[in-house]
Amino acid sequence: MKLSNTGVTTSTDSDGHFTFYKLAPNTYTIEIKAFGYSKHTMTAVLNGEDSRLGQIKLSNQSESIDEVAVYGKYYQNYKFDSISGSLRLKTPILELPQNIQVVSSDLMADQQVFDIVDGITRNISGATRQGHWDNQYANIRMRGSKIPAFRNGMNIEASWGLPRRMYP
Repeated sequence: MKLSNTGVTTSTDSDGHFTFYKLAPNTYTIEIKAFGYSKHTMTAVLNGEDSRLGQIKLSNQSESIDEVAVYGKYYQNYKFDSISGSLRLKTPILELPQNIQVVSSDLMADQQVFDIVDGITRNISGATRQGHWDNQYANIRMRGSKIPAFRNGMNIEASWGLPRRMYP
């Protein structure tokens, strides 16, 4: 709710009541906007006495939000519109029906990530670290089960994989 040409605003409480405080006697135009309702404008005359407006009824209006995009100047280096070519998906990330998160080397460098477990559990929603081996092994759980850790397409967790000392 807003008083036109004054910049004074207020919100309703849980019961739908609203109050403007410390207003001088005058004639005010009140604009009421709420998502899902059409805009309502009314005039109120305050004369120094108790000025109750009574019940205000808003009419429904169907509207929807197609997309909400949040932009910030600090994280624009970490936003990716495309994914790795190794996934063989041509669809942009925003239009995919599943959650794919891209963690770049720039992001990990800025966070000072030193191992794969720290990089994944910090940046991938739902990923948790399992174990107490001081991050020597990539024991990561997601969606209730253990996920294998891959580095450059090679499974570094399986017993048949290359020894860890052979990785760069």
